[in-house]
Amino acid sequence: MKQSLYSAPNQYRHHYRNLTYHIIFNEDSESKGIYNGCRIGLDQYLPAGVFVNPNELNEFNRLERLNAFPRGRVNIELPTEEAEPINVFIISELTDDEIQMWLPVHARYHESVSGGGMVQYDIGPPKMYLYCADRRLDVCDRSVSPSVTLTCNGGVKMCSWRDIPYTVLTDPLVWRVPVGNSNHFYIIGIGTAFAIMVGTTMVIRAMHDHILKHRRLIIR
Repeated sequence: MKQSLYSAPNQYRHHYRNLTYHIIFNEDSESKGIYNGCRIGLDQYLPAGVFVNPNELNEFNRLERLNAFPRGRVNIELPTEEAEPINVFIISELTDDEIQMWLPVHARYHESVSGGGMVQYDIGPPKMYLYCADRRLDVCDRSVSPSVTLTCNGGVKMCSWRDIPYTVLTDPLVWRVPVGNSNHFYIIGIGTAFAIMVGTTMVIRAMHDHILKHRRLIIR
């Protein structure tokens, strides 16, 4: 498996990425296609500073672009300091010995620190599972590929999946996210207060001029 973290082309590019997976099952010509018709499931662990948006995943599921869901509740509003790690299960049908899978992920807000800088999130490889409805995986050695009960296809129905060992061909993923500089707090606070005062003064002056103009019209 090759695992990558790609920047998404939108205005929130510093806090949004696409986590991609390139998986090749067999390079031996004699065993090609043996998993065709099965399902692959990736159980991706995400640290507290990284999350998925359930509403976004539901929309992708509705459009049949992606079948993924968090294993547990996700509060997208929490900052990193108050959040918990989560697991996300991604499912896809196998039609070939090679498959591309992906998952949209977001970085949480991190409290500002003195001097600012960057915070680092490490994203490890997922656990990989296979499910074949015709039970062809029953011949596998359970000591090497134990059975795990997970959702069949994202619903309430449960199936017996096989835990599949694999080799990762890429380095561990590192996501560096910019963090605000707490030393700028007072500067920003003073600037904001000044802007509010100036804006309020201009509004009051405009109201005053309008009232005076209205009075002159009445006197005439």
